[in-house]
Amino acid sequence: MARAEVSLQRCFGFDSAAAAYHARRCLLFRREHLIHESFVLDMPVSQVLQIIDSVVVVGLEQLLHVNKSRGLLLVSLHYSLYSSLLWLWLARAAARGLIGRFTVFMRSGYMAYGAVSEHRWEQAERSGLLSRESFALVDRTESGPSAAARELVSRLRRGDVVLLFPDASFLPQNDKAIKLSIGRQTVSLPRGAAWLVQAVQCPVLPVYLRPHEVDGHAVVFGAAHDTRAGLDPGSVVQGALQHLVHDTVMADPGPWQGWVRDWLPQ
Repeated sequence: MARAEVSLQRCFGFDSAAAAYHARRCLLFRREHLIHESFVLDMPVSQVLQIIDSVVVVGLEQLLHVNKSRGLLLVSLHYSLYSSLLWLWLARAAARGLIGRFTVFMRSGYMAYGAVSEHRWEQAERSGLLSRESFALVDRTESGPSAAARELVSRLRRGDVVLLFPDASFLPQNDKAIKLSIGRQTVSLPRGAAWLVQAVQCPVLPVYLRPHEVDGHAVVFGAAHDTRAGLDPGSVVQGALQHLVHDTVMADPGPWQGWVRDWLPQ
């Protein structure tokens, strides 16, 4: 708690009372990989469906109205315990025909997604949670970085919706990284998302998950960012991610305690 309070004060300029309040929320939303694994691998699919279908959606028109003929890159941030809830909602949306083919880029071994059994896939398909005709995982660990990148380019070029979490790792500050302002701090992210946009010239749409009311969640879509507006790919991705930071970490630091604890300078 004390460490979280100090980090919050340094980053956001909170006074001691505000820092203590947000530090308690950080504790509430503490990252636990076991919860991810249980949710994805073990929870009865009927219960997963109940959770997914209870999610409130904000800004759906942003997703539905964007031109997907060049593919669409969704960018998001790791939301504490519930990163899996976002991509499962999108997989369910693809299975129901709300969006076209959907691909999520992930790294197995981080939260054991690679251990999903064939039986689990079959359960998910029978229940309507997802369809492997409209949904795929591209695993960086299994394919290797180069092959995974080529696969994402191929899927975007055929018009897929691809979800990427650019904050899986942070970099030392350098001129080539994508820089984001977080309160008084600056963090640097890899340029993988910008490389994809450069290769495909696809639009970028920010999306995130947030708490909703007492015990619910909302998926929120922001406005599209596009190179056709005259911006270079790095600026397009940086703009989408800065939008996310403004509406998530800056608006309510508690659910983003992984950033505060693990990634922001102490």
